[in-house]
Amino acid sequence: MAFNPDVIKNLKPFNADNARKMQEKSVVARKLNTEIRETLKITAEQWVKVKADLPKMDPLDVLEMCMVKALADNDIDAASRYASLLAPYRSPKLQAIEQRITTDVSTMTDDDLRKLIADEGIKLLEETPNDNTD
Repeated sequence: MAFNPDVIKNLKPFNADNARKMQEKSVVARKLNTEIRETLKITAEQWVKVKADLPKMDPLDVLEMCMVKALADNDIDAASRYASLLAPYRSPKLQAIEQRITTDVSTMTDDDLRKLIADEGIKLLEETPNDNTD
């Protein structure tokens, strides 16, 4: 790694006056951090109490509630945004729904099977004629 000589220019000499100033800044920062931690602790404790009183709702319920509120406020733009976010979950597209279609092929003739396969777009390997010469 190459040494950059400009780095040394940015260094300030370390003396008793600088040390005292840095110590004072450090004390202020530690006090502020302690205050923030205590505030967050109180906020978290309050949240636990408030959360216990709230009804159990999943994210979709919250989106639906926001959509209804937007409609009540005649805010069609917001209501349509919420509706578009809800749509894939409340009424999924046909492609998103797992589909299983079973067809009983036990009674079908070979021609019926070929037609069914062709209708599905499946390409068959070329059939080889039956070489049974018994």
